[in-house]
Amino acid sequence: MLTTDVDLDLLPPETPPRLRRVLVTCLQKDPTERVRDIGDVRLAMAGAFETTVGPASGGVDGPARQLWQRPVPLAIAMLGLAVLTGLAVWSATRPTDPPAEAVRRFAIDIGPASPMRIANVHAMPAWSPDGTRLVYAANLEETQQSPPVLSRLYLRTLDDLDARPLEGTENAYEPFFSPDGEWVGFCTPTSMTTGDLKRVAVGGGTPLTVGECSPPYGVLYHTTLHRIPETGGTPEPLTTLDAENGESAHSWPHALPGGTHVLFTIATSQSMDTSRVAVLSLETFEQHVVVEGGYHARYVPTGHLIFVREGALWGVPFDLDRLATTGPEEVVLQGVEVQNGYGSMALSVSGDGTLVYWPGDAVGSSLEGLGGRPVWVDRTGQVTPIGEDRRDVLHPRLSPDNTRLAKAVMYAQAEGDRSRGQCCGDVWVDDLERGTSTRLTTDGNGVLPAWSLEGERVYFGSLAPPFGLHSRAADGSGEKETLLTGERPMFPYSWTRDGQVLTFLEGGPGGPDIWNIWTVSLEGERSPYLVRPFADGNHDLSPDGRWMAYESYESGDTEVYIQQYPELGEKVTVSTDGGVEPLWSPAGGELFYRTVEGDRMMVVTVTTEPTLRVSRPEVLFEGRYMQDPNGALNYDVSADGKRFLMLSEPEVAASPPATLIVVENWHEELKRLVPVD
Repeated sequence: MLTTDVDLDLLPPETPPRLRRVLVTCLQKDPTERVRDIGDVRLAMAGAFETTVGPASGGVDGPARQLWQRPVPLAIAMLGLAVLTGLAVWSATRPTDPPAEAVRRFAIDIGPASPMRIANVHAMPAWSPDGTRLVYAANLEETQQSPPVLSRLYLRTLDDLDARPLEGTENAYEPFFSPDGEWVGFCTPTSMTTGDLKRVAVGGGTPLTVGECSPPYGVLYHTTLHRIPETGGTPEPLTTLDAENGESAHSWPHALPGGTHVLFTIATSQSMDTSRVAVLSLETFEQHVVVEGGYHARYVPTGHLIFVREGALWGVPFDLDRLATTGPEEVVLQGVEVQNGYGSMALSVSGDGTLVYWPGDAVGSSLEGLGGRPVWVDRTGQVTPIGEDRRDVLHPRLSPDNTRLAKAVMYAQAEGDRSRGQCCGDVWVDDLERGTSTRLTTDGNGVLPAWSLEGERVYFGSLAPPFGLHSRAADGSGEKETLLTGERPMFPYSWTRDGQVLTFLEGGPGGPDIWNIWTVSLEGERSPYLVRPFADGNHDLSPDGRWMAYESYESGDTEVYIQQYPELGEKVTVSTDGGVEPLWSPAGGELFYRTVEGDRMMVVTVTTEPTLRVSRPEVLFEGRYMQDPNGALNYDVSADGKRFLMLSEPEVAASPPATLIVVENWHEELKRLVPVD
């Protein structure tokens, strides 16, 4: 490679001027001033490009010799031609960096089905490792099946015009490919709080159940990482929560190349933007944080981690050997659907650098759009609106005299300086006669209120650490008081006749799907009532305090039962085809409950003397009224048993465009935005 100018003074003195001029032109650094090829050199040596005639020479002894007849100039010309030829060969064969492949963007129209907003369910698309196949979940028209089929997975290759539905994937969520690209994994809901982990061959066939999934709805708390064989088996726990340091969940695992380490998100009780990305060793189970203030991280082969923060996708250089970031963090993509409450992003990157995502914006709490509006419904199904409050609420509970309503107001986003994210609700009390509202909590972490027996205080639980049972005066005076604290979520339900003992529901140690029924005295002494490896959920004490109505999954289906209280004794099954959310009529003699789908209110008459007897269930009224996404009690009964305080269905947000955005060679863009040394 030439680094200095060639010194032409080193040529022999007898070198002809024309050859000197040709050599100067051949060695110009500017390509526009340089001779292009050896044909031009030949013409230049013959004088084809000269426009002036030099002065006549002196006398000549004989005929002029051609250049090739002159020995010294001929040798010099041949030398020059050899130099030029070598330069041409070097220029043509010298190593060069391959040109970067062009980044191309285009949209895929997914047809009549519309993409699911991940505010309601984890509807992320997924690439196969080789970038040739794409799987995604899409909404369908509601059917008359029970439970209704609202979505299905679709498989599409980029060289096909149409996507192919994957049979057996009805209502599936969180699709992903196996490392060899031959299987699609996914989850399907089995109840409001449980799901099955399944896999199906990309060529079709019957899906195989592998294990259990996290629930498809609601905020995920008290979840940790587990490992399960691909053919199924007993889950092996990999992590434990550090509640003292504010950890509320471990989620979004992603295996790093080599299979010995896993990326995951450490969620906190404040918001997803205060989460941390950590690396876990599958051999030693040690972990360390690599990104502060981020979540849902993935490794890409360019040597980067990508993660979500503040509703955008960020990138940072990452060293696989050191398992550490090595450079500054930069925003690499905006305008992608991000769910701040779940901590999920509707985006996937294949091994060959192809990116796909649902276009959209960051949405707030995972309960956004999942609350309803209070209405009165009589026993014939007639509806009467309540008040003018247009906020989404959950968990309505009437005061004993029916003049006030305690509720959890759900927030789509932060109010004031509270960050968007997992904090999702506060407890309020409405005066139904005067139309005023009083706020009892302000930390965004108050849910499932329950009135004290005399109606002076409201008790409530919390979705995130620190877990406990708390209360405050119903008029908002005084400070919050704590009755009980614990390591797992707990929620208040009903009182004994003397108002001295409160029943409550607590998450069980066996996992997020296990709930137990406990009692606690006003002095804070707790006692078990139903503590077993089942999902024993919503419950209510009879007006005389002798019978407990509760829902349980003990039979394999969620049914309603009545059992003696406080000692376990006489017991009867109430529902005949599934049932949830049992409530006694305050007037006595009747028990109400809802069907599992929530579209029918059922009633049975109950007599307890001389023995416990329950009538056949009857339908009181039908209608689409709101159920809590986590399965908690979500209606109440008036004191006379003639009206029901229900929540109307929420207004459905407009669907995003029915297109997926595909970016080919996105790795090149990532390397440009976030250089790796």
